[in-house]
Amino acid sequence: YRLFFDEVRRFFEARETVAVVVAEVRPLRRIEAIYGWQVCDELLVRAGDEFREVAERACGRQPVVAQDGIYQGRFVLFLPQEENQAPLTAEDCSRLAARVRHGMEAAFAGPEFAGMTPAVTIEAGATVLSENPFLRFERQMADAVQAALPPARETEGVDAAMAGTLRAILADEEVTILFQPVVDLLGDRVVGYEALAGGPDGTGLEMPDVLFSYADQFGLAGQLDRVCRKRACEEAENLDRDVLLFLRTLPEGLSGGRDGGLSLLLSGTGRQPEQIVLEVAEQRLHETGSVARRDLSELRALGFRLALDNAGTGYSTLKLIDELRPAYVKIDATLVHGIHRNLLQQEVARSVAAVAERLQCEVVAPGIESAAEVETVRRCGVHLAQGNHLAPPRPLVAVRPPERGSYGGAPGP
Repeated sequence: YRLFFDEVRRFFEARETVAVVVAEVRPLRRIEAIYGWQVCDELLVRAGDEFREVAERACGRQPVVAQDGIYQGRFVLFLPQEENQAPLTAEDCSRLAARVRHGMEAAFAGPEFAGMTPAVTIEAGATVLSENPFLRFERQMADAVQAALPPARETEGVDAAMAGTLRAILADEEVTILFQPVVDLLGDRVVGYEALAGGPDGTGLEMPDVLFSYADQFGLAGQLDRVCRKRACEEAENLDRDVLLFLRTLPEGLSGGRDGGLSLLLSGTGRQPEQIVLEVAEQRLHETGSVARRDLSELRALGFRLALDNAGTGYSTLKLIDELRPAYVKIDATLVHGIHRNLLQQEVARSVAAVAERLQCEVVAPGIESAAEVETVRRCGVHLAQGNHLAPPRPLVAVRPPERGSYGGAPGP
């Protein structure tokens, strides 16, 4: 909004007051943490477009519309009083803010947002800007935007209730485990199943990313990780021994002994360490440091296979692969999405596959949503994949061996 300094100041050549309204998308950071920055950016684009339209409708004339910073989810409008009318009051500005908030809320009330947890909310506040000739106008403008910021919504009660729900889930080990196959596109066979854990229906914690995001917030991520791992191994007891079991793992969930209790856990299931693939997200390893990497190296020495999840393409990723020597590298799903339409994504996938081959590990392409993506990743040298197009996550009782040719991965050039 600072780019509109001169335009806003010109309002005061013929008027005494300007309404300042600030609308904010919330809780933006939590949405980004759960759904990723791509979804977050799409929300911001939609919110910005809607803010402009709603502001122009609500004002009845052309206001100055801007952002407060970049990617912060705050939008600002400056509206001068009408010519030959009384100065604007705080009540006038509050009514305008309410109209903006209601209009923007309608944009996020559709079915595509119904399942989001936390839900997208819009808050709006307003104030009156009057010029003081003794003060620098830039400071007055910034102070008005700050004063118009909507107050923080009371969330302690909601968070306390969610924390209680999560603790009850952990106490009862009431997590839902679904299995999604990891497919060899060349051999058209399942090499393993990834266990995906979510909360019980009706809790708001059904999605794995939502469940773990709240666990992070309440300091329960390590405990949740151990419960999910235990339940996954129990659910997979009848899974064929010739397929691998992929387990998402947090470094902090491996505390309590050299292997975090994994050997004891497996002793009751009949599975051997070499039948288990421990998936750890690259970002989590960077956050936890060298101790976590050392623990994983010890697990690999015990026979467990490792997978680097959400792997990037930079030097730090290559260095981590060289240090951990994982059996599998799962590239970030954003690299896979729409890869058949993007030559740069294809070139990156080829490069990762070439490096992985030299380091004697296999690349997995997650998030496959179409036959075109299957064919493209295969041609890029990535021969393992998973995603809803191949098979959605299912309970173990619904898992069946694939029919030949069902994954569309017949060998080709």
